[in-house]
Amino acid sequence: MKVLLFCKKNCPYSEKVINFLKTFNVDLTVVFSTNRNDKIPENIFSWKGEYILSFQSYFIIPSQVLLRSNLAINFHPGPPEYPGSGMINWALYDQCESYGVTAHIMNEKVDNGKILKVKRFNISKDETITSLSAKAQDYSYLLFEEIVKYILSNKKPIYENKSYQTNDVWRSKANKINQINQMSLLTIDIDSEELEKRIRAFHTPNFPLKLRFKGKNFIYVSDS
Repeated sequence: MKVLLFCKKNCPYSEKVINFLKTFNVDLTVVFSTNRNDKIPENIFSWKGEYILSFQSYFIIPSQVLLRSNLAINFHPGPPEYPGSGMINWALYDQCESYGVTAHIMNEKVDNGKILKVKRFNISKDETITSLSAKAQDYSYLLFEEIVKYILSNKKPIYENKSYQTNDVWRSKANKINQINQMSLLTIDIDSEELEKRIRAFHTPNFPLKLRFKGKNFIYVSDS
């Protein structure tokens, strides 16, 4: 059985899924990505096998690759309410009380295919981008283990199993990274409530909020 895995370079969770897949008798091909500008290696377009899996990958996998498998599944580190990029940011900005991760069949569109299962969990009042991201990765890995164990150990297709016939559907179009960039740029007239929401949802030391004023960029620095 041949499996093609798309995952992220230097990611401990990606290493965990690779090690988990190696416990099965599969012919595994792994394609790493490091950023959104990476390109899928040319030799992958001639790969053919049973399953394509995407976990923490930056790649948007084209249909000509997806069609070379019997089934392609993505593990989206966000719930169906937040397809695309910045799902953690938007959930914090919207002050959601719960979050989740999603396993779905891939098609040519981003976070659009049939949903197989969603794992949900609560968001605490003091949740941050870092802490919620860590929870999402934990739950994504658990969902990966569950789904992969099923598809590699059962003859019945997963989408025919009642356990993976959910009523969950994608709620909106996939968000794009430029929308996050726009929210990270402050205006001089922003009110205090909106500022606090932006700080919680869009500010990190590596990607700080910025204020553009009189042709200059000013970077927000946290007091903590």
